[in-house]
Amino acid sequence: MKTMVRKFVWVLFFAALASAALAEPVVKPGDSTPVIKLQNTRGEMVKIHPSLGNKPTLLCFFASWSKPCQEEMAFLQTLAGEKVNIYGVSFDRKLKDLKEFIAASKIDFEVVHDAKLKTINDYGVIILPSLFVMDYEGKITNIYADFDDNVKEAVTNELKTLTTPSKQ
Repeated sequence: MKTMVRKFVWVLFFAALASAALAEPVVKPGDSTPVIKLQNTRGEMVKIHPSLGNKPTLLCFFASWSKPCQEEMAFLQTLAGEKVNIYGVSFDRKLKDLKEFIAASKIDFEVVHDAKLKTINDYGVIILPSLFVMDYEGKITNIYADFDDNVKEAVTNELKTLTTPSKQ
């Protein structure tokens, strides 16, 4: 019975991904991002609204069991600090697994849990990890899918541009 339920959950997950893939892009560079309201790992309701910040924002959609997601989260942890807001949205099914990953990885930026995949269609996430980069106004400047050295370099360079005061 457990195997049948597990298969059904995976079918639903991939159906949600497929529907997002076939749809028009929900958000794209230049757009403002939808507000996310989910619980963090401590059970507190968190409202993520990148346009409320006074710094660029990185919003990562991930699952702790994915190797590329683990690598991206480790990279994002190196960026955490005064110059950028970082948020993670986890699609892990079990909160316990997410908590263990955060503790083992020493992630100290805000992570919310979206086991019911509420945000997947709002953001058009079809590949994990997906990273949305927003400027000071909460407008998307870029969207990165998957993670490798090229993404790491591009995000690093983009943040340098976004956090360097313009010379006017």
